Amino acid sequence: MFNVELVSDRLARTTLERRRHKESERRERIFNDTVRTMGVDKEALDLQVTEKKKQEAAAKKEQDAYDAEMLHSRKAANILQNQQVKEKRALEKAVVTFRRQNQQPRSQREFDLNDPDLCRKTDQGDAQMILPGLVGEDPESKSRLQRQREQLRGWLVQQQAEQAKNNLQRQLTEADAECTPSVVGVPGLCPSSDRRAPPESLQQINQFQKHQIEEKRVK
Repeated sequence: MFNVELVSDRLARTTLERRRHKESERRERIFNDTVRTMGVDKEALDLQVTEKKKQEAAAKKEQDAYDAEMLHSRKAANILQNQQVKEKRALEKAVVTFRRQNQQPRSQREFDLNDPDLCRKTDQGDAQMILPGLVGEDPESKSRLQRQREQLRGWLVQQQAEQAKNNLQRQLTEADAECTPSVVGVPGLCPSSDRRAPPESLQQINQFQKHQIEEKRVK
C-alpha cells in the first residue's frame, strides 16, 4: 500500500516537534548553571504577563464599548419616555380644555331632564309669557291659511270671469256671423229659426258667480 501522509497529520507532527524544541530550550535555560540567573523562566513569565495584559486590555475595551452602548441606549430611552410623557400630558390637557369649552353639562340634551333645580331656575315671568298650545306651533298659521284661501278664491273668480267673457264674445261673434246683410228685417233681430234666449251680459255672469261663492262660504 502507498504511504500517504495527510495534511493534518503533517501539521500535528510539526506542532509537536516545535513544542519539544521549545521545551528542550527551556530546560537548558533552567538547568544550565552558566546561563541561569533566576530559578524561573523569566522570558516565559514576561510573555505570560504580556499576553495577560493584552487579554485584560481587550476585555476592558469590550466592557467599555458595552457600557458606552448601554449608556447611550439608556439616554435614548429616557428622552423617548420624557417625550411620551409630555405628549400624554398635552393630550390630556387638550381633552380637558375641549370638554370645558364644548361639553358643558348645560349643553347636553339630557341636562333639562336631569337638572334638579330646573323649577327654581325658571322665572315666573317667562312661564307666564308662554302661549297656550303645542310647543313649536305657529300662531300665524290660521291667518296665513285664511289669506291663502281668499287669494285662491280671488284667482278662481277672475279665471271664471275671463272664461265667461270669452264665451260671451264667442257667442256674439257666432250670432253676427249667422245674420246676413241681404236679409231685411227688424234691426237687432236675426231672421234665423233659432229661438234661443239672448246671451247674458258679463256683469250678470259675475254677479251670479259671486252669489255662488257667498253661498259656499256661508255653508
